[in-house]
Amino acid sequence: MQDDIMIILKMGGSIITDKGKPLTPRRKTIDGMADVLADLGEPLVIVHGGGSFGHHWSVKYDMHTRPERHDARGVATVKNSMVELNKIILDSLLRCGMSPYCLPPAGFVRGGRAAPAGIREAGDIAESGMTPVTYGDALWHGRGASYILSGDRIVGMMARTLKPRLCIFATDVDGLYRDPESESVIDVVDGQSFRTSDNGMDVTGGMARKVQEAMQISGMGHDVFFVNGHDPGRIADAVKRKKFRGTLFRGRLHRAFTALLFDADGRLVLARRSPTKMLWPGIWDGTFASHPRESETYVSSAERRMPEEMGAACKMDYLFKFEYHVPYMDVGSENEVCGTVIGLVDQNERFGVDAGEISEVATVSPGELLAGMREDAMMYCPWMLIALYLLPESDAGAREKYGSVLEEWSGPAMREQLAKSIRKHIPDGNWRLVSLYVAASHLIRNGGKRLRPYMVLKSCQLLGGKPADAMPAAAAVEMIHNFSLVHDDIMDNDEVRHGVPTTHSKFGVPLAILAGDVLFSKAYQVIASLAPQDMAAELMGRLAGGCVDICEGQQLDIAMSQSSRIPSQREYVRMISKKTAALFDVSCSMGAICAGAGRDDISNMSAFGKNLGITFQITDDLIGVMGDPGLTKKPVGNDLREGKKSLPILAAIDGAAGDDRDAILKCFGNPGATKEDLDAAVSVIRDLGIEDAVRLRSNRYAKRARTRLGAYSGAAKDELESLLDFVVKRSL
Repeated sequence: MQDDIMIILKMGGSIITDKGKPLTPRRKTIDGMADVLADLGEPLVIVHGGGSFGHHWSVKYDMHTRPERHDARGVATVKNSMVELNKIILDSLLRCGMSPYCLPPAGFVRGGRAAPAGIREAGDIAESGMTPVTYGDALWHGRGASYILSGDRIVGMMARTLKPRLCIFATDVDGLYRDPESESVIDVVDGQSFRTSDNGMDVTGGMARKVQEAMQISGMGHDVFFVNGHDPGRIADAVKRKKFRGTLFRGRLHRAFTALLFDADGRLVLARRSPTKMLWPGIWDGTFASHPRESETYVSSAERRMPEEMGAACKMDYLFKFEYHVPYMDVGSENEVCGTVIGLVDQNERFGVDAGEISEVATVSPGELLAGMREDAMMYCPWMLIALYLLPESDAGAREKYGSVLEEWSGPAMREQLAKSIRKHIPDGNWRLVSLYVAASHLIRNGGKRLRPYMVLKSCQLLGGKPADAMPAAAAVEMIHNFSLVHDDIMDNDEVRHGVPTTHSKFGVPLAILAGDVLFSKAYQVIASLAPQDMAAELMGRLAGGCVDICEGQQLDIAMSQSSRIPSQREYVRMISKKTAALFDVSCSMGAICAGAGRDDISNMSAFGKNLGITFQITDDLIGVMGDPGLTKKPVGNDLREGKKSLPILAAIDGAAGDDRDAILKCFGNPGATKEDLDAAVSVIRDLGIEDAVRLRSNRYAKRARTRLGAYSGAAKDELESLLDFVVKRSL
């Protein structure tokens, strides 16, 4: 199941039934909506309310949304009534050529809580070409209690798991009114508070409940539309982002991208937005813009979207990202983190544009755009102007590859006019280069083996779970790992990691500290959004325990480095068990938890991860002393010069005597040690057979790790064992 492609539609009970007449469906309205939905051609989940069917009996039997010992006959009557209404809707969808799939809510709700696996299955069904149709219902809660589950609440539950492209509430009014007495519709909701007036018959909360759910869903970053279902064409307009009468609850801080394509002469390809677009219709954009799916990078999303919008394709590169908020008249606004990508197209490229997105294409030189902005800055989309203004901030690799084009478009006159033009669109200056997030993602973008997230996914798969279910946990673990690296580099005053400047070297210590802090915070934010909540709580507990261990391990490392005493090898293993192996332990146990594994399996994966982590660090420390500088990006004997009390160095000091010991101690913790001295010390360490002894110690922990996988089988086991082999045999 892919995120950000699903549409969830709520058919309000007030439009599919006549609430003033018990058990009266509005067949004409239902059929009209079915006709429109049949032509959408997008994955769709339908939720419908009870209207004069479910609500009629709920009121008669005094049933509510809170669990109580409701009359058993009342529960049975409500359920039977909802099945009757659901059949009317299914029949209408079938007549229109759709393939509806009846999905009773008991299949994905247990004890009042969403069951994510059942909801994900609904998403899979929608992507298969069928249309899941579910509904508000009376549900068993346990211990004799039952309750009314509203369709509005179902929409919220589904949005949390399916992460839809948008949600639509089809109601019996044009949208959200500015006050109960007015027919003036609020076009865009941006955090306001509201008064609502509900029909007393509506036991599920009416408009108040819809607004509450819409605010929560938009807060997760998903757009929500309120439209009048009596005019079904407005549903299609909402899906296609055309102008329509209704209310948009704008999802906060969408991920978006804008693509700047240039021809061989350095001319920028502009595309005029379709006049049917709801926001900035008929305005020039450069070259196209859209929203990445959750699993996509900015580049992969742009390369997927270009053939769809432009009828052509080219390779692209990442430049930077920025955050901006800009309203468009009284119609709506954009509130996005926008990645900018660049590409080159053939001078004679013929574009076959999607007329629903683009009305015409043109190319401009810097001088022509400069003249156009001076004449009317409002004829250009604001995000394009910001992207052009920020070209000098482009990624280093892109600056090298596209240097001549970037230089041509970054002259003083151009930047001055771009700044003026941006101010006309965004007078409050509500835009910025996302420098904090550039700093936070610096190490992630520039290397690393991604071992820890890999272990999360494979541990989940090993125990029967879907890797996709463990993806948030994997992302959280990688963010915690990079948080620890950023702060570790600051404490150690290291200048290089992964062959690039460390975060504090590139961005300064204050911003680096904030970058590490935001990585730490984002990791928990990701986990906290998961459902069910008891699983999220268990994951957060594991992750928090791992973070405590990392901090304690770092303190032990600092204490060892500051002490004149040479620690024992046992003390060293205790330190790395916390500083390094703890997160390996957490990675594997979190993967097991995501798979819904039992205590024994979680314990096995925890032990596997811990022993793998110890193996990894011992091997890593061996490479730090004796590794090839061409691979490590560090000088020979670097750890020896820095005085790191790692296992190879401790073993060498323990095993050496006389001149050999003196040669090692001469370089140990001596920043002024010469290359000749370091070469001599490393040669002594080699002659002592330290590599073989350390690898033997490493293999003992690897064997313990392998034993923990003995009870399992399958491809995931093979892949984890291959990872273990890679860690043990890493080259010097």
